[in-house]
Amino acid sequence: MKNSAISDGVTAKVALLAILVVMPVVCASRALSAEQATAAQSNLTSSNPTKPGQKIWDVLPSTEPVLVIGQGGKLSTESQGIEVSDSLVISPDGTLYIGSQDRHVYALDTRNGTKKWAFETPGWVVSSPSLANEGTLYVISDGDLFALDAVSGAKKWRCEDLGHPCRFYPDACFAIGEDATIFVGSEEGRLYALDGNTGKTKWRFETREIIGENIDSTPAIGANHLVYFGSWDKKLYAIDERTGAKRWEFVTGGKINSSPAIGVDSTVYFGSQDKKLYALDGNTGAKRWEFKTGGKVTSSPAIGKDGTVFVGSWDKRVYALAGKTGKRKWRFETGGQVMGSPALAADGTLYIASMDGTLYALDEATGRKKWSFDTGWQIAGSPVIAVDGTVFISTGEGRIFAMYGGSPPAESPWPMLGHDAKHAGRQIR
Repeated sequence: MKNSAISDGVTAKVALLAILVVMPVVCASRALSAEQATAAQSNLTSSNPTKPGQKIWDVLPSTEPVLVIGQGGKLSTESQGIEVSDSLVISPDGTLYIGSQDRHVYALDTRNGTKKWAFETPGWVVSSPSLANEGTLYVISDGDLFALDAVSGAKKWRCEDLGHPCRFYPDACFAIGEDATIFVGSEEGRLYALDGNTGKTKWRFETREIIGENIDSTPAIGANHLVYFGSWDKKLYAIDERTGAKRWEFVTGGKINSSPAIGVDSTVYFGSQDKKLYALDGNTGAKRWEFKTGGKVTSSPAIGKDGTVFVGSWDKRVYALAGKTGKRKWRFETGGQVMGSPALAADGTLYIASMDGTLYALDEATGRKKWSFDTGWQIAGSPVIAVDGTVFISTGEGRIFAMYGGSPPAESPWPMLGHDAKHAGRQIR
């Protein structure tokens, strides 16, 4: 999703770039050398904000030259950003991790956006990485899974090197157990449990007898030792994290891309392409309530301290629902589809991004807009809040923004996508 067509000029540029697909003058390879990746840091701008909603810095981690046709048919070359992962991962030491379609994983300094290291992969990296407490970063590229040293970027292991027969779904993300087991979905409709230290398979679960339904729903691990995930077969599954045995399944009316969020009472909240948000008993799979929106729900919910559930929809709205009943508290309308997940700060600010290219900051109690920031490009991903209150978001252009927020993540059951800024996807026991 390269561009939001916010202006006629931008739309015209997209049309021109589309012509260049068949022209041989564009770069032969999307992969960048280390020198080129370092040079790309010249695409960094920064400022010194004093209040929430102001930009701290923005950067294009990677660019490529493209041919542009100007006035009078004159040809010229300019730099264009290369798309990055929809969501970012942040470590406690202040490192931001992001994958790119230029076949690299980058580690950036959260203070200023400068590059710490880059790791070259065999293909695009479109899914969000996940970070384990042991300092290992997990990422998928070209259907393969890599484990990297989070400090140096050095490869620890790779599934292909282990003879792993699976192709992991390109958009799939991870959940990480307390014992460093990683859970991730595949293109064959299987959920895998892998030893995070070695990459060896502990168990695998097949969602159906006829393999072929993708799993791109990020798993979530409950305090009850159950792993919850959705599938394109329209079902949400609960699997024993230790054995891989199925505890229960629940059928919806559409494919499930949304990743579950888990409340303090083990209620599991998730969305479906049938336009509904569901609340299920996490132990039995019994439905507690459902709420119908006006569009697909691929957004993963966030949960407030009082149990309020926040979720976005393709109907361009963000909803706040009572966790116990599903009754709507408020809704806020953006200018585009809301495909990503909300993030909740401790001061009661709810951050949500929209395909209209805007990052919104809302009051979690009322839905009133506190401020908004127009990035100029579509945003399909989810905001992430660092411990110092900085809010990070990536755009379809491949640009990363660091915004002054002023408040750390909320101490709530599930404040953001993947539960936390490391995207561990695990409920705290």
